[in-house]
Amino acid sequence: MKKLCITLSDEQYEAYENHIKRGSKINLEEETFSGFGIILNHCELGAWLEVDMYGKLDLGDVEWSIEDAK
Repeated sequence: MKKLCITLSDEQYEAYENHIKRGSKINLEEETFSGFGIILNHCELGAWLEVDMYGKLDLGDVEWSIEDAK
C-alpha cells in the first residue's frame, strides 16, 4: 500500500486550520455538512495545494511524494 505525503509549512498549516474551522462553523450554523476538498495541482514547474470549502484557499507551493505505507 502507498500513502500520499504533502509537506506544509507552519504558516500553510495555520491557514488550512483556520479555513476548515471557518467552514465548520458555517456548517454548524446552517445545519449543513458539506465537507471539503483538497486539490493537489502539479505541473513541470512545481506543485501547489488548494482547499475548497466555502471558497478556495490557495496554500501555495508544496512538496509532495508517494511513499510506502508502514
